[in-house]
Amino acid sequence: MFYSGYILAAFALFIYIPLNAQSGKEITGYWKAKNEDKSILVQIYTGKDGLYYGVTTEAPAKPPKQILKELKYYPDKNYYKGLMLPPEAGITLNVTVYPEEQNRLKLIVSKFLVSKTMYFERVE
Repeated sequence: MFYSGYILAAFALFIYIPLNAQSGKEITGYWKAKNEDKSILVQIYTGKDGLYYGVTTEAPAKPPKQILKELKYYPDKNYYKGLMLPPEAGITLNVTVYPEEQNRLKLIVSKFLVSKTMYFERVE
């Protein structure tokens, strides 16, 4: 009886740790964002701090610009929250990223009461 409590606790830890370590749908890689008149290529990667970041990869001659910053995954809601730094805008916006399908991300970008929905498509 005494050992059954330890066995149950060990089993719960065995199940909990792998489930907690999952990071939802994988968002790292290259994504194409359509923005009214032009499309932007964005590379999303994992930083040393475990958060996600995104940079534009427009042309080899231009240096990459950071567009997504400090995206943190919330497994209970299956989304990422962080900051967006739109190129040439000079402002910081709040962003929530929802993995919709394997090759599509839905981004809700907001500042105060104004929001906009964008979609990223994975580039193969």
